[in-house]
Amino acid sequence: MSEVTHPLKHKIVLTKRSSQGETTEEITELTLRRPKAKDLRIMDKPMGEVAKTIELIAALSGHPTKVIDEVDGEDLEALGKVIEGFTPPGQPTGQS
Repeated sequence: MSEVTHPLKHKIVLTKRSSQGETTEEITELTLRRPKAKDLRIMDKPMGEVAKTIELIAALSGHPTKVIDEVDGEDLEALGKVIEGFTPPGQPTGQS
C-alpha cells in the first residue's frame, strides 16, 4: 500500500481571493502517501503531538499546513490512524 485516500466526514472549504474576485474550493478527501524517513523527522521536532500530526499529514498529503489546520478534529484523529497503518506495530519491550 503506497498511498491511502481518506474521505473526510467534514469537508474543508477554502476561500481564495484574487483580483478577479472570490472563489471557493472544497476538499472532500485527502490522499496520504507512505512516509519516508525524512518525513518522520517531524516527530523529533520540539512541538506538541497534535502539531506533529498536522505537520506529518501536510507532508504526506502535499497540502500546506494552513489547509490541514482546517481539518475537523474527528477527521484529524482518523487521519492519524491512517498514518499508524503505514508502520508495523513496535516491538515489545521490557520483561517477557
